[in-house]
Amino acid sequence: MPQWFWSLILPLLLLLRICLPSMTMTATSGAEALLWLARQQPSSVDHTHKYLSRASVSGHRYVDTEQIRGAEELSAEVWKQLETLSRTLSSS
Repeated sequence: MPQWFWSLILPLLLLLRICLPSMTMTATSGAEALLWLARQQPSSVDHTHKYLSRASVSGHRYVDTEQIRGAEELSAEVWKQLETLSRTLSSS
C-alpha cells in the first residue's frame, strides 16, 4: 500500500477506536473477561450481567458489564443449576 493511503486511513481508524472500544479485539483482549471471571469467587459474580472485554483509547484493557435482558427467573434457575454442577464436580 502506498504511504498516502495510510496517512489518510489512520485518522479514521483512530476515530473508530474512540467511538467503538469493543471493536478493538485481539485474542488477548478477547480473553481478558474470561481470565477475570476465572479469578473471581463464584459468589461475587452477578449472574444477571454479562462481562465484556473492552479497550480504552490508550489501549488499556478492562472488563465491563452489561445487564442481561431476559427473564430473571430463568437466569436465577440456570445459576442454581450451575452452582449445583460446580459443587458436584468439586466434591468428586
